[in-house]
Amino acid sequence: MIGVIIGSRKVGINPDNVATPIAASLGDLITLSLLAGVSSTLYEYIGEEIQEHWSGIIREKSWTSTFFPYELELLTNIFTFW
Repeated sequence: MIGVIIGSRKVGINPDNVATPIAASLGDLITLSLLAGVSSTLYEYIGEEIQEHWSGIIREKSWTSTFFPYELELLTNIFTFW
């Protein structure tokens, strides 16, 4: 950021007009990089447990949908609406 300010002064551009968008973009880029790193690490450590958990829920839902068909119809209507 210091280089951007010095460079914009040498060129004769107001540093406020240049540094603000660059700082915002760098902040977004750093945030996305951190989120990607954390999510990759979490998926690496607990990914298999999550897959087992969701497969159990799906099996359970298919079992209960035979006894509660209105739930399945309600969920179908909600997801087809979106």
